[in-house]
Amino acid sequence: MEGEPTQEILQKIESAELRAEVRTALFQVLRKRQDEFSRLVRFSCDGAIETILLKAKRVDRAAENHDLALLILEPVEREEVIAELRKGALNEVDPATLMEMVVSEVTQVLRVDFCKILELQDWNKVLVVRAAHGWDRDVAGVKVPANPETQAGYTVESLDSIVVEDLAAENRFQGSVLLEKSQVSSGVTVPIQGSSQPFGVLGVHSVEKRTFSLEEVYFLESVASVVAFVDVTRPKMVGQAL
Repeated sequence: MEGEPTQEILQKIESAELRAEVRTALFQVLRKRQDEFSRLVRFSCDGAIETILLKAKRVDRAAENHDLALLILEPVEREEVIAELRKGALNEVDPATLMEMVVSEVTQVLRVDFCKILELQDWNKVLVVRAAHGWDRDVAGVKVPANPETQAGYTVESLDSIVVEDLAAENRFQGSVLLEKSQVSSGVTVPIQGSSQPFGVLGVHSVEKRTFSLEEVYFLESVASVVAFVDVTRPKMVGQAL
């Protein structure tokens, strides 16, 4: 599907009425999918830019069309989020504010339960939560051991993106106390590179078991590069033990 000309993609939508609406629109997906709510989507075709409203129920009646719409829309949504974050970084948005934007946007775009940014501190001994979204309590300042026995620590040491489909069955490392208490099953962590050493880790996690696509991992890596771009002053934080 990726890389196909717009016209060819549109021809695969069986409903002529739906195809006509899609053709005239640039659509933006509302972050949370709910069958009873309308979906505002954005799509560009032949230079035309319009805004339309599609009823989610109507799309759901044609399952193939629904799946196709998601295949088209999700990459567009991810690209727009990256562009917005890059704009914030270039406009010198306060690092703390940018990090809050990151965890909020990533949580919604990837439809995960949790997202967090961890910063390497204390002579690289711990990773401290700088920003987080999805938890029912404030976890900013929570410390995670920066050793390869945790997913975040393993990510920093390997300097590679780590995908976990079932944390309970994982044999490379164990879940941190924070992840275990949150009943996390699946997740992805990617390193955030600093100027001379890793700054930290960007991670997303889901309570339900799920598979993350390569495109989703690439998206996280792009977001991490935006965080790395910001000249973070690295204020000292008082970590709280779990």
